[in-house]
Amino acid sequence: MLEQSAKPTPAISWKAAVLKDALKRAAIALFLTSGLAAGADTVAAGARLYSQKCSACHGEDARGTSHAPELYRARKLRGRSTADIRETIRSGIPTGGMPAFSLPAPDLDALAAYVHSLNTSASENPVSGDAQAGLQFFTGAGGCDACHMVSGRGRAIGPDLSNIGRELSREELQQALIQPLGRRQHRLIP
Repeated sequence: MLEQSAKPTPAISWKAAVLKDALKRAAIALFLTSGLAAGADTVAAGARLYSQKCSACHGEDARGTSHAPELYRARKLRGRSTADIRETIRSGIPTGGMPAFSLPAPDLDALAAYVHSLNTSASENPVSGDAQAGLQFFTGAGGCDACHMVSGRGRAIGPDLSNIGRELSREELQQALIQPLGRRQHRLIP
């Protein structure tokens, strides 16, 4: 009788575990911001346009360069609407050295949506995916609802997560899922 090893190679196990964990975090994030994914394709198209049209001056990560200011978490942009940002892209800022961009309307819309998304909460920053899978993990295998409540579902032992998508940026939400105690620890340490 031949022995068969049911044990996968360590490299495959590690990669599979990382992928599975990333998918779980993404599913939970989708659930916590569900109903807001309608514009994800527009934002993704805007990210591609940003890379082509804007990154040379504003940086690949939108954190600014010596040529142009940052567009990521920029206080000056937080209160501006997507329409305001679109108009700035279209008209440029001649006194500030930013050229006008004569782009088709759908491209202007996508680029403005992307720049706006860099300065918004997770609930305003659409993502694509399956929010139902996030709900299933949250209430099932993840066991999140044993301590957390979302929209009246679950238990109120831990923080209520009903508004977490409005309170945190997408990156902050992802970090909170990766390191759940991180935010709480930072609050306790002066």
